[in-house]
Formats: sequence, C-alpha cells, structure tokens
Amino acid sequence: MTFKAFDVVIPLGDGSRYDNTELKYCLRSLEKHVMFIKDVFIVGEKPHWIKDVYHLPAIDKVDNKKFSENIFRKVLTACQNKTVSDDFLYVHDDHYLLSNYAIEKFTNYHRGKISMELYPRNPWQQIQMNNTVRQLKNADAFDFDIHCPMLINKHNFTLMASQMPDYNVWPEYGFGIKSLYGNQFCKEGHFINDLK
Repeated sequence: MTFKAFDVVIPLGDGSRYDNTELKYCLRSLEKHVMFIKDVFIVGEKPHWIKDVYHLPAIDKVDNKKFSENIFRKVLTACQNKTVSDDFLYVHDDHYLLSNYAIEKFTNYHRGKISMELYPRNPWQQIQMNNTVRQLKNADAFDFDIHCPMLINKHNFTLMASQMPDYNVWPEYGFGIKSLYGNQFCKEGHFINDLK
C-alpha cells in the first residue's frame, strides 16, 4: 500500500516565555510518531534554534483578544503558499503525539456539541464559541477546538476564509478556527475528551 506524504503547518505566536520549549517537544513527537511527513512549516515567529523546517513569516497583533485572528491569518498564509501540500496536518505547538500515525489515516476529533458547560473556567472561550455558533448559524455545531491536530484542505480553508467577515469587524475573541472548519468540511469527526 502506498501512502501520500503531507506537510505539517504549525502557527506560532510571538514572545514565548520559555524559548518555545513546547514546540521542541511537538516537533520531536511528530518526527517520532507521524509517518509520511513531507515538510514542516512554521508560520509566525522563527525561533533562533529552529532548523530543517520551512519558515513563513507572519506578525501577530498585540491585542490578546485578537489571538484567534492571528492564528486564522497564519493558517491562511500557509494555504496561500504554493509550496504547502493541498492537504496538510494543522498542529499547534502544544500538541504532542504519543503513538504512530499515518497522516492520510488521521481522524479529526471533537469534544461533542458546543456547550457553555465545556468551558466553566474560560469566559473568553465561552465568548469565542458563541461567536462560532453564530457564524456557522448552527446551534448543533461540534467543538473541534481541542488539543489534537487536524487535517486541513487548503482550498476548503481558503473558501471558508472568503466567507468570513473582514478582520476589522471580527467580534471580541474571534472564532474557534478548527470548529469553523470542522463543522463545514469534516463529514466524520470522532468524539474524544480534550487532553489538556
């Protein structure tokens, strides 16, 4: 059986307090457990110690309430780059894989329907997910914004981006990026408890 090779895209914020140590563990887990990675793209800040990956520069907005927009812009930057594979694994620096995966067989996970009971300690996340439900116009939407990588098709993500409001009118705390994508393009998502 022949497997297709995919790229990995990791959006990275500015100003890590710990010299991007989380990213080191993330990259090590990808190298150890993910089969058929073509290339890794870091979008955003470029850590001084990084090597053997591609870097796509992107600048964060300073306002902490814009972090969702920062992530969205970085994923869109990757989607607009012709070098990035049409399908890629979208990973955050705090995602660590603990067993072997072939990206082609990767499953997109959610933690059930969006419900405010899922975020008892995170009022900002309640706001963000309410914004997401309103944008989707779907009260039965699933929450894909958990600590698991997600398989993204860059043409679908670009289509989704074209249907979003302009950044200057995004609501406070933005949207759940993976939930926007997952509810529109992931026919089958599997339930899992969030791991963090």
